[in-house]
Amino acid sequence: MGAPRAPGLVVLLLVSCSLDTEAPAPFVAQARAPGVCGTTATLLPALLEYARTGGFAPIAEVFETLSKSRGEISLRTLVQAAVRLFTGVGLDRTASAVRFESTHRALTELEPLLTTALRLVIGKIDGQPRWEAFEAIGTLVDKCEPNALLSAIEGLLRLEVGGQRWISLLAKDVSPLLTDPTLEPFLLTFERESERGKPAVVSLINQILGFITNDDFRVERVRTLLESAVYPLVSEALRLKIEALVVRMEQATDPDAKILVPLQKALSCLNGQPKARADLTGVLYDLITVDEVQLDTILMSLDGVVSEADSAQLLDYVADGAKVMREDPLVSKQILGAAEILLERPAIEEIAPMLLDMIEKHVGDEAVTAIGRLLEGCGR
Repeated sequence: MGAPRAPGLVVLLLVSCSLDTEAPAPFVAQARAPGVCGTTATLLPALLEYARTGGFAPIAEVFETLSKSRGEISLRTLVQAAVRLFTGVGLDRTASAVRFESTHRALTELEPLLTTALRLVIGKIDGQPRWEAFEAIGTLVDKCEPNALLSAIEGLLRLEVGGQRWISLLAKDVSPLLTDPTLEPFLLTFERESERGKPAVVSLINQILGFITNDDFRVERVRTLLESAVYPLVSEALRLKIEALVVRMEQATDPDAKILVPLQKALSCLNGQPKARADLTGVLYDLITVDEVQLDTILMSLDGVVSEADSAQLLDYVADGAKVMREDPLVSKQILGAAEILLERPAIEEIAPMLLDMIEKHVGDEAVTAIGRLLEGCGR
């Protein structure tokens, strides 16, 4: 099979997005026969039905407002940025990434985690909306220079330890920790400096983040803190699981990994926004401790979803995407600028339920499959 090719529809999209004109589009007679890729109804039936029933109305209203208030960011300019991003990474690689069987299996297995997180933040699980978590991300996008974070993300995705990807090893260590039956009781009862439960845990995490940003950072400081404040209160099994994460931290912050400097810059900005930092760590705490979430059950189903070979290719693909965003100011300005606005209230209060509805109706899965078919020329 030759290299995947973009069909006429994608080429037309690329051309149309590169034009900046207010002239009306020419009339084109409706096609009498389906193209090689079929029709919209056969290629994207769920998405088409979702659009017909008004499912996209919330985000359409947001973009209409966006185009009036922020003329430099609109749906058209966002499409341009997306095209530059995907062409920068490589359309053939995009086609391969979305056509992996592992990709579709991972999307299926991740769905409960994504829907649970959204339901928690929206307030559908315990009746307590946590919009501040979205707003916190928007604040960081607005206040923090993105290149440091993008460099850190790229470095962490590419980092290898013993011939394996560091991020994959981290995921394998996080799952048994979060599924340990003694973790939640510890988090709920942990006391430190006259605080108990959530405030105490958030304070401990913030102190560790502060350690990392120090110029003379050494992971031994983190171990010393845990040995005095945490390890005496937990079982030996839980201590070993926590220590496994400390080892991963040591590997990522090793000077030879060349990730520490951009990571420190990114975390310094996070530490400079204490409310946003507390809101983010707080919602992570709730994901673990709210009984209705059942995070342990969800995580156990994710083990081994993506093969090692596919995982490496997908991680490189995402890392290259971070690199393109870092090196192309237009792409980062458009995507991050739109994210900042979409994460503000009241926009996010309209968009988040729409995203939840789309995931539950599998609209995104269908779109991923369609993109792969289009970029590969639909079997031609």
